[in-house]
Amino acid sequence: MKAQQNWYDYAVPASFITLGFIGVYNTALCDLKEDINRNLCNLRGDNYLHFDDYVQYLPATYFVLGDYVGTPSKHNFNERILLTATAAILTTAIVQGIKFGVGEPRPDTKAHTSFPSGHTATAFMGATLVWHSYGPAVGLGAYTVAAGIGFLRMYNERHWLNDVIAGAGVGMLAANLSYLLLPWEKSWFKHKKSTKVEMSLLPYCGQYCETGLALNVRF
Repeated sequence: MKAQQNWYDYAVPASFITLGFIGVYNTALCDLKEDINRNLCNLRGDNYLHFDDYVQYLPATYFVLGDYVGTPSKHNFNERILLTATAAILTTAIVQGIKFGVGEPRPDTKAHTSFPSGHTATAFMGATLVWHSYGPAVGLGAYTVAAGIGFLRMYNERHWLNDVIAGAGVGMLAANLSYLLLPWEKSWFKHKKSTKVEMSLLPYCGQYCETGLALNVRF
């Protein structure tokens, strides 16, 4: 089933991304995000909460498996896998491309990989998929989780406010684009009878231990 999309499905994420970019360079917004960072540091102290590294995947996981826990979905399992894989690829490509191009320093390590927030993008990507497939009632719950991830990225001093806003926009945009691509992908895979698509979550330990999404397509 094709999700019905409207102009605001793209206007809202575009506005978030634009506002995030402004926050990188605008003096007033830079002062605001630094004030927010200082206040959150005072609130946090040494009490970091790092479960955002894992909960970021909760909305997308629910999107894939929600139909099996009693929530009717507008899309079958294969479509949900395809939508998730496409949205994840788009999210990663957009986030990493912007990070490389902008090079905003992180508030804690000063590494030039702060803008936009990849964790927030992943969470809002999943929440947008949930919204379209399961409806507003479940979607609002998914967006609440995603907003919580964005807050934790600032609380843990990993990102600025504008990083989180732009990350939310990137995730929403990638999810909406995946719905546009779905009919073409279904048509393509229909001609590839032996194609098998698999996804898995793999741990990665670099400077920070993280979990990544691996996509395996076999012909």
